[in-house]
Amino acid sequence: MKKIKTLVLQPPISDEIMWGRLKKGSGYVPPLGIMYIASYMESNGFSCDVLDCLVERYKIFDLKEFVKNNEYDLIGITCMTNSALD
Repeated sequence: MKKIKTLVLQPPISDEIMWGRLKKGSGYVPPLGIMYIASYMESNGFSCDVLDCLVERYKIFDLKEFVKNNEYDLIGITCMTNSALD
């Protein structure tokens, strides 16, 4: 049986989209949802990579290259309502 290569990620989001009018109070919101999913998968014998594009400072181009180079079978993407427009 083939192992499924899985990635869960937080996509790149600009501060302007993430924080809107509250830009001066910008900060970091950890992607707890995908971390919970990865933890659950690993505790049940599946492998799962986590990529936080905000921490890694990835832009869209970097993300495309990362995904292309790693050939994942399944990719999960988290999104907060205010960042869905980006």
